[in-house]
Amino acid sequence: MYFEGIHDLNATNCFFLVNRLTQTTNFRVITVLKPCDKNIVKTLKLVDEMIDLADHGDIEREDVGCGILYGTMRDSAYKLKLLAENEKEKHIKKGWWNRDRE
Repeated sequence: MYFEGIHDLNATNCFFLVNRLTQTTNFRVITVLKPCDKNIVKTLKLVDEMIDLADHGDIEREDVGCGILYGTMRDSAYKLKLLAENEKEKHIKKGWWNRDRE
């Protein structure tokens, strides 16, 4: 089977291609997260790191300025985490998110 214009594949063509391959072979199909979903995953990992750093920095701080810095970091991280989790839920409801790839 030869696929012409492979560089022009879009989501619809990929879906068709995967369906054709699964109908003719015994390969297991692994769905890859969309780039926008990958960015949400990265955001969730980043905010966890921010929270850890804020906690660690707050324990080791020696003045009020550092307390303000790490408090602001922690607050910002929780706000970003809430936004990212809400966006993830929207993508799940739209059927974009593949729970097998989490």
